[in-house]
Amino acid sequence: MGAKLIIDDPSHPRHYKLKRKYEAKDPKCLWLAPMVTMATSPKRTVRVWCVRRLRAAVREEMEARGLNELGQRMRDGKPTEGPAAVWGTLVLNVNEKMVSARYEQVRKEAGWTADALLEAFRPQGSRPQGSRPQGSRPQGSRPQGSSPPPKPQSQPKPKPNPRPSDGRGTKRLVLDCLKGIPRRPRPNHP
Repeated sequence: MGAKLIIDDPSHPRHYKLKRKYEAKDPKCLWLAPMVTMATSPKRTVRVWCVRRLRAAVREEMEARGLNELGQRMRDGKPTEGPAAVWGTLVLNVNEKMVSARYEQVRKEAGWTADALLEAFRPQGSRPQGSRPQGSRPQGSRPQGSSPPPKPQSQPKPKPNPRPSDGRGTKRLVLDCLKGIPRRPRPNHP
């Protein structure tokens, strides 16, 4: 929202710089927009470190799924021809738990984010590769009537908060880094 106000106001000192930046931006690629506030840390150095750490984790998780940081499919370390697998702006909210979290936890959360992003761009009616239709069993599977093995106790993956398109064909997902941590309620202003 802040950039939109600056771009709409030609008298703003940063108007031309931001306008050039947004005009040069390719709408067919993925753009990360980490949001960090003073609630994360009052020190700018720590906030910048959190953003850098989050970007690195998302980049590594996207590469693990065969995509580069711009959302393009990769083959032999080079982007393939054709449209990007995902595009638009991904807004990531960094919260105060990011400062003390281990990098493995940040990377795990980035993996959930990457999975949610890929799921949002999966065509309707398509299944993930390797999944079978309901009721079909491969040869040599568990015999009929036997009980399934007990499932390990695990917490369900948090779901992203999908938002409607912003009118430019961009899908926006707002995900809170380190999901499952309750957000503080906003104070009521008169």
